[in-house]
Amino acid sequence: MITKKSFIAIIKAIKKQQEADDKNGEILTRLADPEFQNHKIIFTTPIISQLLDILKAEMGCEEQDIVGDDISYWVYELDFGKKDNEMGIYRKDGTRYKLATPEDLYEYIVSPVERDFSQIRPTGKPNIIGLGEYEDIDLIQELKERGYEITKKD
Repeated sequence: MITKKSFIAIIKAIKKQQEADDKNGEILTRLADPEFQNHKIIFTTPIISQLLDILKAEMGCEEQDIVGDDISYWVYELDFGKKDNEMGIYRKDGTRYKLATPEDLYEYIVSPVERDFSQIRPTGKPNIIGLGEYEDIDLIQELKERGYEITKKD
């Protein structure tokens, strides 16, 4: 397991790179043929997923059925903690973990309290775009029962 200081530094580097990738995607979208400018070009660098894999291995984060691993869930679903108030991870007693900062995430991962991923639920009404095109009807039904709106990708 890596130190809290190193963990936070890596998370901040991932966020900085993702912000740069987003800006590059916006630039590429503006440079695209006008016919395609109403579609956002997504620009990503492989280093992000590689760093997430390293963090996952170092921190002992296991894949979960619905959310994947803790760190990727925090980065992608919670948008680096920005959506902590919209979606959450709950303890078995029903209380929600605070996951607004990299420090919160680190403490959550190293905490001895058992996490109950079956209790993950949205606190708002998130929309999952594109999942409806997959054939895993059980997963789609389970997510709908938890309050997610599933939209087919155009």
